[in-house]
Amino acid sequence: MKAYWDSSAVIEACNSPVLRARLHRERGLTRTHTLAEVFSTLTGGNLAFRLEADAAAQTVANLATDLDFHDLAAADVLTALKEARKKRSSRRAHSRLSACGGGSKIRRKKTSHPG
Repeated sequence: MKAYWDSSAVIEACNSPVLRARLHRERGLTRTHTLAEVFSTLTGGNLAFRLEADAAAQTVANLATDLDFHDLAAADVLTALKEARKKRSSRRAHSRLSACGGGSKIRRKKTSHPG
């Protein structure tokens, strides 16, 4: 089973040698949009540090070597949103969309605890 790494988890891996080693060892699953989110966060100054664009691009490229990507088609997104609406779980729609991208063979990477 592969762990899904959302952008928060990938950003944590930038600052945690333990998480970075885990990502390298296990190869995480994510969406390609995660790369843009990580780049934006690294250059945006919302963290305790801020990287210049060149350094952030290199960091993202290095992280990408340890990630596998799975993106959803528009029809899949609409289906997941409809399902979330039926279950009245719109608060978790984004997480549901992220996790459903890889089917039943992934588990979501918990960003609150590196495990």
